[in-house]
Amino acid sequence: MASLLGVIGLVLVAPLAALPSYDFPDKRPFDGDSWANPYAGWQGPFLKVNLHAHSRAWGGLTAGQTSADELARAYAERGFAALAVSNYHQVTRLEAAPLPIIRAYEHGLNVHKSHRLVLGTDDAVGIDFPVSTRSSRQWVLDVLGHSGGLVGLNHPSLRQGHSCQDVEALTGFQLLEVHNPYATSLFEWDCALSAGRLAWAVGNDDAHSTREESIGIAWNMVGAEVATEHALLGAIGSGRSYVVRGERGRMDVQVVSLEVDEAGAMTLLLDGAARVEWIVDGVVHHAEDGVWESRFEPPAGAHYVRAMVRTPITELVLNPIVRSGRWSRPVATIDWALTFASWAGWLAAAAAVAWLGRPARRLQLVAEPLKRAA
Repeated sequence: MASLLGVIGLVLVAPLAALPSYDFPDKRPFDGDSWANPYAGWQGPFLKVNLHAHSRAWGGLTAGQTSADELARAYAERGFAALAVSNYHQVTRLEAAPLPIIRAYEHGLNVHKSHRLVLGTDDAVGIDFPVSTRSSRQWVLDVLGHSGGLVGLNHPSLRQGHSCQDVEALTGFQLLEVHNPYATSLFEWDCALSAGRLAWAVGNDDAHSTREESIGIAWNMVGAEVATEHALLGAIGSGRSYVVRGERGRMDVQVVSLEVDEAGAMTLLLDGAARVEWIVDGVVHHAEDGVWESRFEPPAGAHYVRAMVRTPITELVLNPIVRSGRWSRPVATIDWALTFASWAGWLAAAAAVAWLGRPARRLQLVAEPLKRAA
């Protein structure tokens, strides 16, 4: 019995055993003599977009409760400019939607809730691992990145699907979902940014129905002139968007502009009065209440600055302004020496399980005739 369980265990982990091991880059904080501001020069429209919602799919096996057409109509009626229907491992297409539909799917079939959002691609990657390691998560991110779309981490803090230690090490993701009805992941986002993993914030409903309370919990305001997939994903991929956590799609304050002058001073303009918090390297450094305009001068040695805006019913999460000039995006690479050593170890374990199974079978062959003779 023990040998059988050992064989079953080896079969379950065999896919993980076949994967390479990775060398993860060290933490590399943003550095340089200038500031890179994703909102530089933008005072145009910000369009209301949801990037993560589910319709009924896979014969009803998933949690989506309505058709994609019904979901699209519900978002259009609530004033959204575009929607991504992100069913699991399936790109959903609509023939005549009432609003632009962004190609998308959610990737992840595992017990850890290590889920990813893939935007702007035609084909879904089907493979995943029920139990995963950090190297397997990196391998998946690399495969998803080959599609050419934007790749994000969904609800990282949910079951620690992507922990602080994960986002400090992994590479190959451009987005991180900081607000979701099931999880808030601002801590994990700051972990990633502090390690020099540049990921833009997104927030989404993760809706599974068209009920009023399911839509308009969290969404994205995207700086794009038109609501086309190309324009929206271009803006999101460059960080020209911000996250809203509101009240059934309502918000009582919006961003007008965020500029950085030659001396590095930052000025945020709003269309209403709110509390503004300036966060430096993950820590609130300065806050002002009831302001329409807030000016902030980062301290010497700051690697990134991000702003949050709060009213009684609205929270805005702006993307970071990061140091630029002496920083490059880190990339995880395969550690071939560790990979070959790991493969040898798995082969040795498989051989040991097979060998340990032999004596038990021989003993059984001898014991049965003796029992019958007695």
